[in-house]
Amino acid sequence: MPSRVVVDPDGDILLQLYRQPPNDNIPDEKTLGKRLDSEDLTVSSKVLCLASPVFKAMISGKFKESIELAEKRASSTPYALALPEDDAEATVLLCRTLHFSLCDVPEKPTSVCLEKLAYVCDKYQCASAMKYCGALWLRNWLLVYDKEEPSIDDLCRLLIFAYVIDLPYEFLGISWKLFLYHKGPFLGPYTQAVLLVDHPLLHEDVARTAPVSPYKAAADLYR
Repeated sequence: MPSRVVVDPDGDILLQLYRQPPNDNIPDEKTLGKRLDSEDLTVSSKVLCLASPVFKAMISGKFKESIELAEKRASSTPYALALPEDDAEATVLLCRTLHFSLCDVPEKPTSVCLEKLAYVCDKYQCASAMKYCGALWLRNWLLVYDKEEPSIDDLCRLLIFAYVIDLPYEFLGISWKLFLYHKGPFLGPYTQAVLLVDHPLLHEDVARTAPVSPYKAAADLYR
């Protein structure tokens, strides 16, 4: 039986999501068949359409999803929309934020979750709707890293999230931490920032093109 998360009690759409095994960080073709369990997420189609032009085209246009949603509305039944490629944790976090259900939103989501959220926001073109909460999450992470040494992998994931959500101030702070704690050269096969090498969400390969100054690195990446 799938678990149920009700973000909007009056929601007219049921997102069918699938949780991945813990070792599968980012969904891909190899991991789609290895889901552990499913999760149904009750949300408002209007909120999704306001935040995402992709959802708007899907459920308000002339696609079959839009027709089926209209039919379900007539019978007062939520329309089930399967999203097998979308990470459940990240999508739940996105929908709770979009619906202002912030009492259930963590103050500092894990770096892995934020990287997954970057994929979801990029896919549905709703990064701008995450700016406020995204900035708070990253600043909370930076406060932690003012007192303890960060993981390079965590910094890379946070940097990816800051880039996708377009948070230049937080991007600058994370890039400085990355330059400060990275051991050895950024270039070549021994870089610690392996997560940034050819990452699909980055327009530039940070590990390969990083200059001496972290401030110039951030500026170059945002051009």
